[in-house]
This record gives sequence, structure tokens and C-alpha cells, in this order.
Amino acid sequence: MSDRSSLLLPEGFKLGSYEIQSVLGAGGFGITYQAYDHVLNQLIAIKEYFPYGVAARQQNSLNVIVPATQHQEIYAYGLDRFLSEARALAKFKHPNIIRVIQFLQANQTAYLIMDFEKGKSLAQVLKQLKTLSEAQVLATFIPLLKGLQHIHSHDFLHRDIKPANIIIRDDNSPVLIDFGSARQALNQNDLMLTAMVTPGYAPFEQYFNDEQQGISADLYSLGATLFHAMTGEVPLVAIKRMALSKEQQPDPVYKKLQEFHNVYSKELMSTVEWLLQVDAANRPKDIAVILQKLATITVKEEAQDQTLTQSYAESIAIKDDLKGLRDSLAEEIGPIADTLLKKVLKQESDLSSLTKLLAEFIPTEERRKRFLSKHTNKRSHSVVFTGASQAAAIDLKNNANTLSTVEQDNEFIDKVKSCLTLSIGPIAPILVKKTLKEASTRENFIEKLCIHINNPIQVQDFLRRMKL
Repeated sequence: MSDRSSLLLPEGFKLGSYEIQSVLGAGGFGITYQAYDHVLNQLIAIKEYFPYGVAARQQNSLNVIVPATQHQEIYAYGLDRFLSEARALAKFKHPNIIRVIQFLQANQTAYLIMDFEKGKSLAQVLKQLKTLSEAQVLATFIPLLKGLQHIHSHDFLHRDIKPANIIIRDDNSPVLIDFGSARQALNQNDLMLTAMVTPGYAPFEQYFNDEQQGISADLYSLGATLFHAMTGEVPLVAIKRMALSKEQQPDPVYKKLQEFHNVYSKELMSTVEWLLQVDAANRPKDIAVILQKLATITVKEEAQDQTLTQSYAESIAIKDDLKGLRDSLAEEIGPIADTLLKKVLKQESDLSSLTKLLAEFIPTEERRKRFLSKHTNKRSHSVVFTGASQAAAIDLKNNANTLSTVEQDNEFIDKVKSCLTLSIGPIAPILVKKTLKEASTRENFIEKLCIHINNPIQVQDFLRRMKL
């Protein structure tokens, strides 16, 4: 078989009123394209039936052909199923399930025309955020469960639930996409076309072409996706988990999940454990019972403030903006920027105010203006930084001096005592004496003293007074 790129429809190819713009993804049974609808003047997504390893592209016409005679029956059977599923999917109307607009046959194959969902895949989100908070988990997976409940009620399965097949829209709502592996639950005569699985997300029974695959298969995959969203890792492949179970060995999936018992509620943790049972008989029998269990979870108020008011895109943008602030600050005042940023995040939650406050720690007017010019036009967020350090400091001159040198500088020590006393009172000399024994450099000495100043404004005042 030739290079896979040669199998794709080229940019600009016209399929009726639809013009191919780019490739969104390619799986075992099809290729998904971004296209433009010249009648409705909008972006759409097109899924082309194209079983990899069976089909090929006729170069002169771009028709889909089947070079091997022994594969022609399989191709025809799969095409018929693709069209049958297209007709079924077109009937589904649910906000968290991809909407099929129409389907058509052309180029000796078939195409699903779907809404183009603007946003990021959950896989992309997790690549940047690593894990989701409990509030984000619930806001994402409860709607997805309701969408799955809708398709299951029509005896349909998705059969390939994973982060890459979940789009987080710009409004923060999730949508389940790519039913290319979907199969009607009541008809399991799928020949070789059921052999595709996604390791880590596919349940044990999905590795075998039997009649034991029901809604619990989708529930396992959803549980595996939840596990990834909560731990930042893909679960161990189900076949290996089953082998460990038969040998009565500990399951690393449950062990890993327990590392997060202080992060997520026990109700959510037990739900994921239930969904990830290797034996399908031990998983929930329907989605209603899962929804009932999740409905009992009350998200803590601070978690709601932190996550429900932020979209995933905004969460990512906040991380990017904070990194940009930190890098720019480090250019002006050196590596102490990290501790300083953590300190002032306890004082300000608005990005614009945070930027202005950080600028006050930059020694010269010229450098302050340079810093502000990079960040004052940034969008304003409410940022949350939990568990921030109390330490802060500034780029003091000669900060590489060893403490032995500092101890000999009586004039400097007296100035420190005097300035610190203005911030915290008569206990300052005692703290200075104690800190001199603990610190390693002049910079570290000032950092440690800042920890004892609770008011960030007073920290600023102390640091300004200490400028040499």
C-alpha cells in the first residue's frame, strides 16, 4: 500500500457544493475532512468511508477502488453498514452528539456530512492542562453520559470513546464525535470490521468478535477517558489487566487512581472504579444509575470559582499568560521571578492588575515600561493559583554574594532590620538574626524574610526600601 498521504482527497477537491480544505483525522475505517459548504456558506466536516488496508485511491479520478479481489465483499459489506449507520445517526438530535446533516454516495464510496464543531479535542486539552478539576470533570462527562444514553436507547453503540473523539466547544460544552466505529448493538456480524480497538480505552471484550459487547463496552471506554482526565495517564490495556486479575495480582489502574483520593470526591472515584471493571458483568447496567450517583456530588465552592467560571480554552490561556508574565519578569529581575509571581498571586486575581503589581518590583522606569508594553494589551482573566508559596523577592544588586559576606556587612544588616521593623514590628531583629543562620546568599536571605510579611503591599514596600 502506498504512503497514506496519497490516499487523501486533495485540498480544493469539490464534492457537490462542498470544497475540501484540510484533513481533520484518519482512522481505520475512514478519513475526516474540514470542508466549506458554498451553498450555506459555512464550515462542515465530512467523513469518507475508506477502510485502510482494503481501499485505494484511483489516481486519475480519485474514486475509491478495492485492488484485492478477496477484499471486495468486505468493502461492500462495510459500505452498506456505513450507509445504514449514517441513516441512523442522522436521526439523533442531541446537543452532545455530533449532528449528521446528510449523507451521500460518490466516487464509489459514501460520505457523512456533519456539523463542524469549533473547539479543541479533549486530547488536546489534556495535553496542555494534564488533568481536570472535579468541577471540570462533572461539567464534561455528565452531558456526555446523557448523549450516550440517547444513542443507547436506540440500540446503538459508539465503540470508540476516547479523548480524541470528544470536542470541547468554545462555549465549554462537550460533543461526542466520530461514530466511524459505531455498530448497531443488535447486529454483531461485522466480519473484520470490528477488529479496530484503541488500547487503554477499549474494554477486554472488544478485542474479540463475539456477542458479549453491549453498552458496558462504551461505559468502560468512558471510564478510561475519565481516568485519563483525572490522572493524566492512559489506563493499562484491558487484556493485561485481565491477566493480572486472573493471577490475583494488584491492578495498577486502581492503585494509580488512589493517588488522587485527596483531589476528587469518593463518589467520583468509586464511579470511575465501577466503570473500569475488567469483567463487563461487574460494570453498571445502564447510564441512569451513573447519573444518579454523580448527581449526589457537591462541588466545593472554591472549586466552582476556580473552574466552572472558566472554559478549557481560558484555563489554557491563563497558563500561557502566566508563563509569559513569568518569562518576561525573569528577563528583568532574574530567576527570583518564580517566587515573586507566586507571592503576588495571593494578592491579585485579575491579569491586568497582576501585571501592574509585578511591574512595581522592576527597579528602573525604562525596564518597567518594557515589561508593561508586552502585557498590558493582554485579555483580562480571573486567575486562581492555589497553594501558592508565601515567598517573594526582587533582583537585588550583588545577589550572588555569599552569606558570609553579608554577615560582615553591618551597614546592610542594620538597614534590613530597620526596614523589616517598619513592616512587621519589633520582632524583626530576632527574625533577621535567625534567618542569617538559615540563608545561603543575600538573595535567599531577603526571600526568607519576605515569608514573614503577610501583606503583599508591605512586601513591596520592604523590597523597595532594600534596593541598593
